Amino acid sequence: MAAEREAAERQERRAAENSPSPLKAVEDPALPEGHVLVCPKFRLDGRMREIARSVEKILGVPVPLIRTPDLRAVRAALLQEYPYAQALIDRILRPLASQPYVRLPPMLLLGPPGTGKSRLARRIGELLGLGVWRIDAPRDTGGAVGGLERRWSSSEPSHVLAAIARHGHANPVIFIDEIEKAQTRTDQGRLWDTLLGLLEGETSRCFMDTALQVECDLSHAVYMATANAVGDIPTPLLDRMLVLQMPEPAAEHLEALLPSLCLAMAHEQGLDARFVPPMTAAEIADVRRHWDGGSVRRLRQVVDVVLGTRDHFEMKH
Repeated sequence: MAAEREAAERQERRAAENSPSPLKAVEDPALPEGHVLVCPKFRLDGRMREIARSVEKILGVPVPLIRTPDLRAVRAALLQEYPYAQALIDRILRPLASQPYVRLPPMLLLGPPGTGKSRLARRIGELLGLGVWRIDAPRDTGGAVGGLERRWSSSEPSHVLAAIARHGHANPVIFIDEIEKAQTRTDQGRLWDTLLGLLEGETSRCFMDTALQVECDLSHAVYMATANAVGDIPTPLLDRMLVLQMPEPAAEHLEALLPSLCLAMAHEQGLDARFVPPMTAAEIADVRRHWDGGSVRRLRQVVDVVLGTRDHFEMKH
């Protein structure tokens, strides 16, 4: 146990060293308080104007950082949706208690499929007011994420720079889903190799966008990744992230999970949640017979069937 604790502490220290540092930007007298110069202004001629169109509004312009919101409200909202993940939620939010602006080390949520890792990453971004830019690791290449070179007809700036331009602040959540399944082909760059530079605090502060051919400060973004297993993820990449285990819900969490789950399902179907009756005791018992813990994805399927039976009954009567 002592060896495991020492290893975890070493990992946290490494992740903290790689975390973004908005305080440096805040103290820069050349910038307004709480702002960052993400990308310098440069001349846009010919094709370069088309390449830079999606990020033109932040070139040479101080970009604000999102302030840390009321963490008690954020924690309460997350616990309502993830009652089985209190320790994990507290570990994620803890560094923000002393930060005026949202600043988190790169994190990897590790756990079995269906435990809610991806949705938790998205909800953290939403509740902190950051917005989320999703990178699909099995599909997106390192070239696309780091900026696709000008020699390609589809050349475009870094995904991180595009996320900052879209959301209008320097610290959006960059969410890398299924990072262990990233492509290993190298013709357009490996995603893992690009992430090495983005997750390292020093290099991300002067990250060379290969499409724009200028250095950008991408260090303030909040990098969150998910994986079902460590798999073949390179050790240098793992060393740059705080690896956190995503717990699985147990049968005892069912009734706490159902209200927020039903609300989310109603929202996804375009229904006004105020007019969706809560599940009855008989319906909850029916769900319990078919779900005894584990995958939240499986729980959604069971609830969908039970609510579908309700709708069918109402139509007949």
